[in-house]
Amino acid sequence: MRAERVHWGRVFVGTLLAALLAVAPALASAVRVGPEIFSTPGENPVNIGVGQPTFRFAFLPGDVDIANNAWSIFEIGKYLNEHLTEEVKEKLVQQIPSGGLDMRWHSWSSVGLGFAGFSTDASIRTLGDGRLAKDLADLVLNGNDPNRHYTVDGTEVGAAAFGDVSVGFAFNIGPSFRVGGRYHRLMGIGYLEAEAEGSGILHYTDEKTGFEGEMALDARYIWGSGLHGDGTAFDLGVAWHPNENLALSFAVMDLGHITWHDVYSERYEGKLDADGGPALELVEKEVISGLKWTLPRRFEVSLGYRVSPTLHLGGSYTRTVHGTGEGFTYREPDRIEAALHWSGLAFLPVGVGVSYVPGEAVSLTGEAGLRLGPVRTRLRLEKIEAVFGGQDDKAVGFTFDLGIVF
Repeated sequence: MRAERVHWGRVFVGTLLAALLAVAPALASAVRVGPEIFSTPGENPVNIGVGQPTFRFAFLPGDVDIANNAWSIFEIGKYLNEHLTEEVKEKLVQQIPSGGLDMRWHSWSSVGLGFAGFSTDASIRTLGDGRLAKDLADLVLNGNDPNRHYTVDGTEVGAAAFGDVSVGFAFNIGPSFRVGGRYHRLMGIGYLEAEAEGSGILHYTDEKTGFEGEMALDARYIWGSGLHGDGTAFDLGVAWHPNENLALSFAVMDLGHITWHDVYSERYEGKLDADGGPALELVEKEVISGLKWTLPRRFEVSLGYRVSPTLHLGGSYTRTVHGTGEGFTYREPDRIEAALHWSGLAFLPVGVGVSYVPGEAVSLTGEAGLRLGPVRTRLRLEKIEAVFGGQDDKAVGFTFDLGIVF
């Protein structure tokens, strides 16, 4: 009997989008120009206290950033509510690089206090990076071909969640220089790393349903509640002000690592039989007492220029260096950004910026604040599409924070 073709394209796109949007709060744009409502713990520490009220209490409940390497957010939204034709599904598969469909996210939610050039914050952070073999994406979108071997080689996922208690400070050195630093105490909450390899045939008929082939799975993970790791990290920043209207700054952030304790490391292997043969069997198992995972380090160069007391311009280049050593690799592309901040209406400061990732489209970032006495709030939407003809940006993000200042 001829095997049925499984048409799960719409389900797959919807599930993928839902999974991406379920990832909670993330790092914001690197560009910061003009007087800020308050600084956040993911920024250049040299900005602590700059243009800000003396006392600050800030709450950052939502700062989300998600991305992939194949489909633009425009395409995901467009096809989510449409029937996927064979031509559309073939196009979606062709857009996936040969290495597979990459997905990444990072998140940051925090509460903090600031006084002049001093700040302290308590945060929850997550980092995640995954790759789905192109064959599997093809399988889900176009259905199975009963005569084709599908490979899962390269399919992998890594994720880490940890608490972050930080203390930062910044101060002037003479009339032209300002330096800042931040110390992070990191507490591991959860860790997962998995990689699959193998190939086989997917049967989907009335007589036989299931995967038949050879598979192997390597996994390292934390099991149980409580804290499972500890570590430290540092941020360092310096700014040069040749005059009162111009500033050039440099920062390196997240110089550090987390050592995860009691990590389960397991390997499963086996030949799968769609008729009910043996499943994967555990062939190796150990408990790693100390897995040293290096945080991805961020290097940022930025330039700010004050056109007038109410109009500020800025730009930045950010490069993320992948973590080295043990554990999964977090892949973040380089980014070039520019922004304009206007505070002509004291109660309603606004900003707009553009962001460029090599190989992707230019996208827009917009933000607005609301100042009502000591209560201030800010909303930022990042990587907005349809800018300069570009509906190709493969990421989306937003930030919302709330503060009380005196």
